[in-house]
Amino acid sequence: MASTDETSNDRQTMAYDSEVAPGVYRFGTNRVNWYVIEADGELLVVDAGLPNHWEQLVDGLDSLGYSLEDIAALILTHGHGDHIGFANRLQKTANVPVRVHSADVALVEGDSEENMREVVWNLWRPAVIGLLLEFSRSGGNPSPVETVESFEAGTDLELPATPQVIHVPGHSAGSCVLYLSDRNVLFCGDALATVDLKTGRARGPQIMPMFTENTKQAVESLDQLGSLGEVTLLPGHGDPWRGEMHEAIRLARSRK
Repeated sequence: MASTDETSNDRQTMAYDSEVAPGVYRFGTNRVNWYVIEADGELLVVDAGLPNHWEQLVDGLDSLGYSLEDIAALILTHGHGDHIGFANRLQKTANVPVRVHSADVALVEGDSEENMREVVWNLWRPAVIGLLLEFSRSGGNPSPVETVESFEAGTDLELPATPQVIHVPGHSAGSCVLYLSDRNVLFCGDALATVDLKTGRARGPQIMPMFTENTKQAVESLDQLGSLGEVTLLPGHGDPWRGEMHEAIRLARSRK
């Protein structure tokens, strides 16, 4: 029988949350996260959730005293559908640039498809059924983004909060994390999760159990993050986690 945690309706209804780090706000649901960074009167959106999260964006910005015109860019940690939800709409409505690592441009533009094999194999699980129902109720497949700007790793983006891009392929070829060194915040996309989407249980840092293209490579990519020290880890799926990055990596490797 599915636990209350796996089936709770609040997974569909969570809106703008409190600050999860200085000047960083969490949006989405308990299954699917995206974030807004505030810096020097401008905003940077990290990932775009699901298509129907658009109203969260508009209402949340209004609550913070901002509008769509204050968004400098939308940065995608990778090109999977549950991260590009309202990206095309934001670009068309407010002319906001959408940027992703060059290896995932085809995913964002709709010229390539993500691997759904693990999802099919786990359709017997109540938590996976709940996840797919949430995707369906939240607008289904997102529209491809017509104009995508690419970036490479190893640089600090000239955007609000100056995020540092670290390429961590494995979940997807272009999977990246974004590090804010002045706030010790790491947006880890799906390089790490803190909830097991197969079971709905919160287990702390772990490799994504589904949708990951190359698990071995995903684990190896974590080596690039070990020197970051104490961080607030903000994943695409699950609650924030705070602690030493080497401990997050240790936990993830023990649970793969």
